[in-house]
Amino acid sequence: MKKNVGIFLFNGVEVLDFAGPFEVFITAARLCEEEGKEKPFNIFTFATTKSNIVARGGLEVIPTYSLEDVPPIDLVIIPGGISDEPRGQGEVMEFLRKAAGNKSETIASVCTGAFILAKAGILKGLKVTTHWKHIKDLKAIPDIDVIEGVTFVDQGRILTSAGVTSGISLSLYLVSRFVGKGLADLTAKEIEYLYSPESGL
Repeated sequence: MKKNVGIFLFNGVEVLDFAGPFEVFITAARLCEEEGKEKPFNIFTFATTKSNIVARGGLEVIPTYSLEDVPPIDLVIIPGGISDEPRGQGEVMEFLRKAAGNKSETIASVCTGAFILAKAGILKGLKVTTHWKHIKDLKAIPDIDVIEGVTFVDQGRILTSAGVTSGISLSLYLVSRFVGKGLADLTAKEIEYLYSPESGL
């Protein structure tokens, strides 16, 4: 069954945090299509509104959907960056809490996206990770078990990853989980990325 992969955008988002996972899933889908198979993923971006998003460095991106019209999502990806905006938006917090309460949805964060999930209260009691520069700040949040020195941490329906390119590793791992190791390996080869699934927890 095709899975909807929704990547959340916000002003100040780190470019590779969302572009890396986007590239992984669209490449995996394209490779399947080239072999005459059904595309396993439908990938899109969404934000609080459909207004242009200004990512770090000034890159402007137009999200496909807003929180009001975004279709059901099987995998929600929360990138990192300057995350003050989404952490202060009640509608974003409510969206994430609802997603966490839906057993058919998986939520994955990249880099400091973990702080957005923590603000929503959905990391309590879980093992998590983030960018090495922000480990100390994440450890200051109560009831979270922060793991250092890993690329990503899998806690079932909630996954977190370290910084920037770690989001690519996490996405390849999720391709492996949802479809199979063969497609993950083929995707990594296609995008010329050295993928080490054993670097995760």
